[in-house]
Amino acid sequence: MNADEFIDALKIVVHDSAIIGIESSLRKPSGRQPRASLVAASQWFGGLKQEEQEIVRTIVTRSVHAAIFGMLGVLDGVRAIESREEKGQLVLSFEDASGVVRLNNTHGEMLHDIYQAKVYDEVFGKKANQRIEPITRSAVRSRFQSNASDALLVMAHPGRSV
Repeated sequence: MNADEFIDALKIVVHDSAIIGIESSLRKPSGRQPRASLVAASQWFGGLKQEEQEIVRTIVTRSVHAAIFGMLGVLDGVRAIESREEKGQLVLSFEDASGVVRLNNTHGEMLHDIYQAKVYDEVFGKKANQRIEPITRSAVRSRFQSNASDALLVMAHPGRSV
């Protein structure tokens, strides 16, 4: 498995699965006695107009994207997880009978860039994808200053403005 294949698998197993799972839970909470908060969210979602449900789907999709993109940024070393001046390095490897392959190679394309290229149109729409180009580490840092938490706040408190 190489970095590209890893991101393909991550897209299916984590990205797509999370979006489908949340939407499914909003439509019909699973279990014999789902928690009251899940039932309330489902009832709220079911009461929304079709275009409002689409807005919620967009928020869910962008929230999943933000979480995965951020985690991959950590693995790529462009988002710090330690406060000391000299930073360590995370190493993500895939090992099978044919050997070991480093997936977050410091000299290859970054995992978060591969992921972004694969999901950008789905997450942000084709019109938004006028030009995707590799970005600098400082641009990545500024991108992480986004308001992803606002999307979660709106989802948790639909009547609240941010």
